[in-house]
Order: sequence, then C-alpha cells, then structure tokens
Amino acid sequence: MVRNFRKIITKKLRRDKLILKSEGDSMLPIFKSGDKIIYIKTNFKKIRVNDYILEFKKNTFFTHRVIYKTRQYLISKGDNNLQSDGKIFPRQILARVIRIKRMKKIFNPELSYFAQSNNYLDEMVNIINVFKKKNIEFLFLKGLPIHLHYYDRPPMRFFSDCDLLINKFDLEKVNHIFQSMGYKHLDTSFLITQKLLKNIETELIYYKFSHNFPIYIDLHLNINFMMTQIGKLNDLYQQENVNNLSIEFIKQKRYIILNKNRFPILSEENLILYLALHFFHHNYRGFHRLEILNKIVSKVKRKNLVNITSKIKKYSLENFVYTSFYFVNKYFSNSKDKTKFILYMIKPSPQKIKYIHRKLIKLNIFNDETRIESGVNRFRNLFFLSPHPFYKKISTFFNLHINYVIIWIIVKIIKNNFCRFFNRKLINPIS
Repeated sequence: MVRNFRKIITKKLRRDKLILKSEGDSMLPIFKSGDKIIYIKTNFKKIRVNDYILEFKKNTFFTHRVIYKTRQYLISKGDNNLQSDGKIFPRQILARVIRIKRMKKIFNPELSYFAQSNNYLDEMVNIINVFKKKNIEFLFLKGLPIHLHYYDRPPMRFFSDCDLLINKFDLEKVNHIFQSMGYKHLDTSFLITQKLLKNIETELIYYKFSHNFPIYIDLHLNINFMMTQIGKLNDLYQQENVNNLSIEFIKQKRYIILNKNRFPILSEENLILYLALHFFHHNYRGFHRLEILNKIVSKVKRKNLVNITSKIKKYSLENFVYTSFYFVNKYFSNSKDKTKFILYMIKPSPQKIKYIHRKLIKLNIFNDETRIESGVNRFRNLFFLSPHPFYKKISTFFNLHINYVIIWIIVKIIKNNFCRFFNRKLINPIS
C-alpha cells in the first residue's frame, strides 16, 4: 500500500504540483487539520533547514520541519511534537511545501513568520521607548533582536518569547508599565502552595495579543538558569553569584541598531556565556538554541575566548556549560577550533566528566521533554553538576519547598501511570 501511494505521489509530482489534505496536530500552529498543503518536487541538495518536507518512515507519510541537515541525511520534527523523526535519508523525501490553502485563502508559511517578527519588533520598540522615559535599566537577553542582528533576516519559525533582564528594584514600575501597555501576567505556578513556598522571584511572564499574534515577554530579575519554580538553591549554587553575574551583565551591555532603533543587549562574551547557561537550563535540548550559540562563537575573536573562560571559572560555571560547548563542537564545523579551546580551558573534575559522559553527551538534543520530565532532569543535573561538596548538596533535601515539589511530582507520575494503565485495560481487556 505504501509503495502504491508513493508511486501515485511521484507520478503527480512529475506532472504538476501535489495537493494533500492535512490531518492531525503535529504541525500546529502553522498547519491545521483540514488545510490543503501544496507541494512541489524537490531533491535533497536543495532542501534547507526550516523547510517543510513530505517524507515517509516506517510505512507512514508525514510533513514535518527540517531542523538539522548533513550531506548524508537530515532530521525533521513536527513543531507540536516532543520527539524528532530521527534520521531521514534522501530516498525517504518526496516533496517540499510551497503554499498552504486554508478555507479560500492561500498563503506562504514564510510570510506568516515575517508578519509575526514585524509585530514583535514593533512591540519591542514600544517597550524600549517607554522604559527610556521611565529610566528603567534593562537589556534583551535573547529573542528576536539578537536573531536579527546575527542572521540579518527574520527567523523561519514562530518566535515563542523575548527575554528581558531588569534591575529587581524596578519590578514594581515595570509591572505597572506592562499593565498600562495592555499586558497580563501569566502565572506558571503549578500549585498555590508551591507559589507561597517560593523563596525568591526570578522570572515573570507577561503576554498580550497584537494583530492576532501572541506576544510573550519573559521578565528576568536575574540570570536565572536554575529552577524557576523553586527559587534560591544555595546548597547547589550560590544565589549571590547569580546576583553578581546579573549586575555585571547589565553594566557591560552594548547597543545594536535595528530599524534605526537602539536595542540594549549583552556583550558578545556575556551573550555566549548566557546562551550556554540557557542551553543547560533546557537540559541541553532544542537544536535552535545550539544554532544561535554556534553562530556567535564562530564570530567572536580568539582573544575574547580567554575572557569568556575566565568568567566561567570566576563564577564556577564550568560544570554547567561544558556540555553546551561539547554539543556545539559535535554538530558544527565552523567553530571547532574555538570550542576545543573553551573545552580545554574549562574542563571539569574527573568526577563531573564521568557524569557528563554517562548521562549527558548521549542525549538526543533534537527531542523535547514534558514539563515534569524537564523539571526532574534539571534538578538532577543541578545536583550532580553543582560545584559544592556532597555534604552541602545533600542538605538540599531538608528544604521544605524541595520536599513538597518532590512529593507533588511522585504523586503526579503515579497518577499518570495509573491513568495510562487503566485506559489500556479498557482498550485491551483480558478475557
């Protein structure tokens, strides 16, 4: 059946464009179930990262985004899927998407990204102007301004959010500013008790809709790379270091020009460090996060690498960022000399290297995690990569907040497994 279907598709593509109806939700929000997808024939050499391609694997046909490509194969993934599709070889690729037809409207997916980017950029300019009037000191940690500066074009995917770093003493004023601009605060706490037990506020999320596009602003009160739902974890890493690093980042900010507007961002050295920490924060997942880190590392001057490694050592961050640079070195050839130097200069202790080789470097960075999986793995990595001695780390488990979260996670996992088991029993009853 698969062979026959492939023959039909190939035959149609020889004559003209191919039109297939979209099913499922793996490509939300760009493809919706019922959309008519218009394809043209393509070959492997012409395919670029972020193209949508029609492919088949394990007797299944699907259209997903290309997220990584080598000379021999590519890796694709549904925008709404946690798991990637693994290696896709040239013989498995049939066509490339050029248009989408929804109701009576035909549009190019790329134009949707451009529209969202313009919308986001306009909103960033508004924020800059208001913050300037109110004397708010801030900078963009990551997001659209950084992408536009280094790639000189809008991203070929929807941007999820934009991260801003502010002085924590300006929080009340900034909160009032966002409310006056029509933003709402998004509470991401999973329980009220957990929220009350939280010992420090590290991040706030604001959102609003503009021209049918959602705008999300992650407001950081410090360079948070630890547990946003918990707060301070001094037994694993000193909060004082986080605070001092945040102050240093703001003092050393620089400006870039986009559309005749000045955008404050991190210095290039600090940006590399922050993106490496950000990749750690996401448990070394998400290839697009690694892409932008490589882009900046490949451009930085060799002499600046010494300053980067010195700062990493100064704040005892070697264990956290070593794996980030390892993956840059593994997947990209244009920055190998620089990443090899960084890896040599910040190599952790043999005990930490053992954990990294056993648990981290074998990770599939193309896959994502559920919220619970992400939290569990982040705490595990923080615990084992912490620069503190074991006796101090173990005292973390005397923290009431930690114990509460652990119990909540255990209950949640048991409940989820019970529901799966019960549903399986209903579907496949034993007679």
